[in-house]
Amino acid sequence: MSIQTKTSKIAIIDVGSNSVRILYDDNSLRKETITTRLGQLKDGLLSEEGIERTVNAVLFLFKA
Repeated sequence: MSIQTKTSKIAIIDVGSNSVRILYDDNSLRKETITTRLGQLKDGLLSEEGIERTVNAVLFLFKA
């Protein structure tokens, strides 16, 4: 008789004004941070470059 256990993966993502952080557990607790400078404003608005850096960071972290 074999016992099968169901494993779940948990991740928390934090998009801040300066960085994107992810904390996840896939049998060992790991964390990653990427600096994106999203809050670097251009004329009081988020810059296109900052948004692009942030989106790319989120995509990269979800692939990790």
